[in-house]
Amino acid sequence: MTQTSGPVSFGSQFLKVSEADISRLTLRGSKGSTVRGHITLEGAPARVRPQDFRFNFVLTDPDRGPAPGTYRAQITDDWTFEYVGNSEFQIPNSKFEPP
Repeated sequence: MTQTSGPVSFGSQFLKVSEADISRLTLRGSKGSTVRGHITLEGAPARVRPQDFRFNFVLTDPDRGPAPGTYRAQITDDWTFEYVGNSEFQIPNSKFEPP
C-alpha cells in the first residue's frame, strides 16, 4: 500500500478582496510533516494482515487544505506506517477490510 498523492508543497493565505491590486504578497509552501507509527492489535486473529488496513488522511477544510485526493499512509509488513506530507487540515482515518 503506498501513499497515492503527494507530497507536494502547499501554502495558504487569507486576502482581503477589493478593486486594488495586491502588491508584495509572499506565499510560502511547505511539504508538511511526516506521521510515523506502529499498529498494535490486541486479541486479533492470526489471519489479520497489514494489507487489510487502510490508513487515510482526510481533509478537514477543503478551502484551506491541499488539493482533494486520496492521502494514504504506507503500511509495511512489520505493521509500521508512514505518511509524508500531512498538513494541519488533515486528520487520520483508519479502516479495516477483512479478507
